[in-house]
Order: sequence, then C-alpha cells, then structure tokens
Amino acid sequence: LGDFFRHLFLAQGLPRHDAACNWITTAASIAAYLLLIPPYGIMGAAVATLLTFVVAAVLSMLWSYRVWPYRLELGRVGKLLVVTGGLSAIHLALPPSTIVMEVAEGAVSLAAFAGLLLLWQFPSPVEKEMLRSVSSRLALFFA
Repeated sequence: LGDFFRHLFLAQGLPRHDAACNWITTAASIAAYLLLIPPYGIMGAAVATLLTFVVAAVLSMLWSYRVWPYRLELGRVGKLLVVTGGLSAIHLALPPSTIVMEVAEGAVSLAAFAGLLLLWQFPSPVEKEMLRSVSSRLALFFA
C-alpha cells in the first residue's frame, strides 16, 4: 500500500518525497527491530515488520494526498472490509480438513463474497453495466 501511494510522487516528478518516505520508514523499522526483537524474539520481529509497513502506508498516503488529492469511497471500502472480515473469520473458525473440502470451502467463499457484495449493492451503475456486458458476451461465446 505504501509503495502504491509513493508512486504518485514519482508520477508528479517528486522523487525527493519518495526518498524521504523511504528514509523515515527505514528509521522506524530499525527502531522497531531494536525495541521489539530483544525482548520478544521472532514475534517481536513480526510485529516490528508489521509496524514498518503501517508507517510506510500511512506516511505515503498522507503525503501523496497533499501532492495529488484523491477521494476514497469510504462506504464501499467499509463494505469490502465487513464482507472480507466476516468470510475470513468463518474460514479461520473452520478446522482444516481434506484438500477436497478446502477447495469446496474456497469455491463457496468466493461465491459468497460476490453474492454478498451484490446483495449489499456494492457495484456502481457503471460496474453493473460492465458485468452485464461481460455476461452477455460470454453467453454469446458459449452459445
């Protein structure tokens, strides 16, 4: 996520902003590793890495917004988070079993993901039209 937003600096001809984000993220990473690895070992390293990625993402998002303002569709992002989180929680609650059952679970989860987003009116009118167009082309192709 941080890399995605940092590319906006390069697109706007501001490589110094990209470099500054990298240096600040590097300093945060070193500090997190020094603080968390000695007392917590491998888990400290994992948490420090996660914190580093969060710092990179937040810093890049905030700075890139100043360079190139963008609008997030928070309602749609929220719907994605709720559906993804709910299906992930169900997946984690199910015990691992045979490969066939895991593939079936994956297929059901994928269908549920699409179905829940459709039921929740996630697609915009343009996206709905695109889905209709693709489905009609596929029907013609297989007819």
